[in-house]
Formats: sequence, structure tokens, C-alpha cells
Amino acid sequence: MKKIFELKEEQIEIIREVMKQHPECNTEAAAIRYIIESYNYEKSEAERISEKLERLEYAVKETEKNSHVLIDVVNTILFQMNINHLVSPGAIEHNVITESKKIHEKSLRKKKQYKDNKRKK
Repeated sequence: MKKIFELKEEQIEIIREVMKQHPECNTEAAAIRYIIESYNYEKSEAERISEKLERLEYAVKETEKNSHVLIDVVNTILFQMNINHLVSPGAIEHNVITESKKIHEKSLRKKKQYKDNKRKK
């Protein structure tokens, strides 16, 4: 489709700059197509980034909520069992904690593998 446009000199300079930087744009029309496609790609990329940020924000909120629940549970257990001293996991770790870490690491590896396999398709 043929179209006739009026462009400012600065816009023509941008087209010429694109032609210099990208040898595959050997005509002004090719440079304009490149600019339009680049704009479209950047718009799509911005939408993908926005979507990922929304998911990240949701995950952070859920993690924070779960952390508060866990603190409440641990606090209740400490009072119920009348525990008044601290054993740091850095010094010694209970078997339940060690097992829990293994389970979560295995779960994360499975999720990562699933994502990797999904990307390959």
C-alpha cells in the first residue's frame, strides 16, 4: 500500500540515522518499517515486563502474608510449650527444618524444569 506523508526535517534525520545504523534498512521505506516493528516489539516487551511485575508483586504479598501466619504459629507454640531460650538454626538445625528445606528445594527444581521445558516448546 502506498502512502504519502509529510515529515519534519528532524523525523527525516531519524530515518537516515536508522538507515546508517542498520544496513538492512537500505531505503527510507525499510527504515520506517523497522521503526514501526521496533515500536511494536518494545510495546509487547513492556507489556510482558508489566505482567511479570504484577506477578512478582502478588508473590511478595503472599509471601509476606504467609510469613506473618508462620510467626503467629511459632509464637503460639513458644508460649504453649513455655520455651524461653533460642537455638539458632546457624548453630544447630532441627531435622524437621532440614527435611523441609530439601522438600522445598526439590519442588523448586521441578518448577524450574517445568518452565525450562515449556520454553523449549
